[in-house]
Amino acid sequence: MVLKSRLIHYIVCMQHVELFKFDSDTQLAAAATQDWLNELRNHSQAIPYLTAFSGGRIAANFYAELSQKALHYKELLSHMHFFWADERCVPFMHADSNYEAAYRLFFQPLSIPDPHIHRIKGELNPLEAASCASEELLKAAHNQAADRPIFDMVLLGMGEDGHIASIFPGASVDEREFQGCYYATVGPKPPPQRITLSLHCLTRARKVWVLIAGTGKNKALGESLAQPESTPLSWLIHRRSSTRIYHVSS
Repeated sequence: MVLKSRLIHYIVCMQHVELFKFDSDTQLAAAATQDWLNELRNHSQAIPYLTAFSGGRIAANFYAELSQKALHYKELLSHMHFFWADERCVPFMHADSNYEAAYRLFFQPLSIPDPHIHRIKGELNPLEAASCASEELLKAAHNQAADRPIFDMVLLGMGEDGHIASIFPGASVDEREFQGCYYATVGPKPPPQRITLSLHCLTRARKVWVLIAGTGKNKALGESLAQPESTPLSWLIHRRSSTRIYHVSS
């Protein structure tokens, strides 16, 4: 059994943050996977469960771990619909595609039905891709009550600059206050053209877990927890009542 090495509860400007600390990427991926499967046990299978994945270094470990553990929980996946928190504007099986790793390591091995997979069409014009992604998300959520969050779970990563999804430091006020689902944006790293979920959608999600691994991220995480509005992660934390963070110290 993989144990969480340390759980720290933060109250950040009245916002609750659970911080789980680990010694390795493997420990983090195993714990986050098992915790998520435990969450699914408590969700009625009569109601579609909407989740959003992200890319980043930890994603491949998470997908590989999930494909192994989920073999014993396949009935829990039957009512799930999979979306993405962001995507690069590249063909869907491109090495830079966030979809590619999920397909290769999780969807294909577990034979997840295509109608349950809602990839962002990065091969389209960015504005068109964002519009199509928003339309598909709203269609999947159309039976939900008006006051119910669109996403049951969003799994995010965090970059060295504190960015989440493809919401980067320096994002315009229009981007930060955008009330829709997905929008096109330009990132500081190649490939620059991106599609991202809005901060509004991330804020309204029922649960958000942030998986942080890789070198050089301690500073951004510390700032995000200590300084309101300092990083995109802090923007999210200070707009939510609760956020969970899984972190490998480096």
